[in-house]
Parts: sequence; C-alpha cells; structure tokens
Amino acid sequence: MSGVQRRQVFDLPETRLVSVEHRLLTCRCVCGTATAGSAPAGVTAPAQYGPGVAAVGTWLLVGHHLPVARCAQILTMLLGARVSTGWLAGQPAATAAGLVPFHERVAAAVRSSPVVHFDETGLRVAGCLRWLHVACTPLSTVYHLAETRSRAAINTMNILPALTAGQVAVHDGWSPYLMPDYQQTGHAMCNAHHLRELDGWARTHPEKCAWAGTLAQILREAWHAVKTARTTGQDHLDPNLLHALHERWQAGIDAAHHAYPPVKGIRHPVRALINRMRGLTPEIWCFTRDLRVPFDNNQAERDIRMTKIQMKISGAWRTTTG
Repeated sequence: MSGVQRRQVFDLPETRLVSVEHRLLTCRCVCGTATAGSAPAGVTAPAQYGPGVAAVGTWLLVGHHLPVARCAQILTMLLGARVSTGWLAGQPAATAAGLVPFHERVAAAVRSSPVVHFDETGLRVAGCLRWLHVACTPLSTVYHLAETRSRAAINTMNILPALTAGQVAVHDGWSPYLMPDYQQTGHAMCNAHHLRELDGWARTHPEKCAWAGTLAQILREAWHAVKTARTTGQDHLDPNLLHALHERWQAGIDAAHHAYPPVKGIRHPVRALINRMRGLTPEIWCFTRDLRVPFDNNQAERDIRMTKIQMKISGAWRTTTG
C-alpha cells in the first residue's frame, strides 16, 4: 500500500418520532378499593406530543418568528409530527409558565452586572399600544411588557431601581431614566444617537451647524482612543488626552450656543440637542472614564429588535399571554 485517501461525509441520521407507552396498572384490594398507578410528570393525556416536539415548535415560533401554520408544516415534514396549529399556538404561553424560575435567575444576573443596557419600544398588544421594556447584558436579557413608557413601568420591572453605586446604566435620552430616583447608579448615554443627530444637522445646515460636525469628530476620536486603550490592555485613557478632548468639546458647545442662542418661549430641536450636550456631558463621556462602558446602546437595540420582527410578521399580539 503506497498511501491512503480519506473521504468523509457528514449527514443527518433518519429523523423520526419515538413513541413511549406508559401503562398505568390498577389493582383492586380484597376490600373492594381500586388503586391506580400515577403517570409520569407531564403525561396528562392518552396520546400527546412530548417536550422535545414542543421545544422545537416553540423555538421555531419564538426564535425564528415563523408563522404558526408554516411551523406546523415544518414539524409535519421533518419530524412526522402532525401537530395542530391550535396546539402549536399555545406552546409559547405554556413554555413561559415553566420558565418563571429561569426568568427570576436571569433578572438577578442582570441586576448584578456592572453595566446594564436599557431601552423600550411600542408594540400593539390586545388592540392597544403597549410598551416593551428591556434590560440586558451581552449574556442575559429581561423583557417587561407595560401599559406605559413611564417611571412607574421602570419601577415595576425592578432592574434600574435595584442598581447601586459602581454599576452603570446605559440608555438613550428618555428623561425617566435620569430621574433622581435612579441617581444611586452611574449613567451612560448612547452616543450612536448623538452621532446621528450631530451628523444630520451638519449635513442639513453645513454653515450654521459646523459645530455639530466638530462635536461628532471629537466623539469619534474619543471612541477610537478607548478602543486602542482596550486593545493594548489599558484600564484608563491618558489624562492629558482626555483633558484635551474635553476642552475641545466645551469649545464646540460654546460655538453651538453662539450659533443658536436660546430664545425665550421658543423650543427648537437644535437647542434641545445643545442643551443635552452641555447638561449631560458626564453621562455622554462615561465611556472614556470607565472602559467597561460601551460607546453606544446597541446591545439593548439588538435585543429588542426581534420583537419588531415578530410585529412585522404577525402585525400584533392578540393577548398579553400570547
């Protein structure tokens, strides 16, 4: 033999349902009393689909946002499980009920994280506008459906109120996040929002809003410096560099105030942006003081995006439990 060549083929084994039969014996005592055996946990009907089929169906519905009828068709074709759409539609609620202890553990993990992202979005549920709140880390996500977008909903979710000193809440400029009730923790603003606004005004009014392009450039330089520091294993930025960036930032805001002086009784979106840049400078620049803090709030937006995809497919949720 002068040599060996190998050819490997990776394929799936035959996929088929496995049926397990449980026989419950009944015994009658000489006194006339009949005693029947108990079925295993979860076995509640003479014939039913097991947790494996339910798990695959729920995963396709919730994880991949397939319509119920199409999901039933896939289970029939791939597994030979001729499930009804009614049974399949009820699986997410049944699964959610069994995940209550898991949800509590996830919430505890998020509350203990050094950096937590927050966001919210509107959803149509039961014919009304509801608000889905999210609190998350790269590994854990908590969702909370509420009737409002208010501080009361944030308190009911009980993630932000539970954070303490040393932790950082990352969010956008929605004012309830910045209420005095939540000042026991650090706050960081999403700078992706700021870059979009600054770049937008710089393009729309290039002469009067030249300062907007300057502020956007300063933020990008700071983010590049932070990424470089992380790559080289540093835990902080050079103080001289940070001081220089802050001085340029302040000069840019002064130029913005000169271009758009406040006018009593008149609210303007540019003025609102300028006021935020000045009033929330510590929160905007949090990512430069604590290198654990990200530049943006993309984590929360990614975690909340899946519900928007579901909305596009289904249009709305008919019930809060569904």
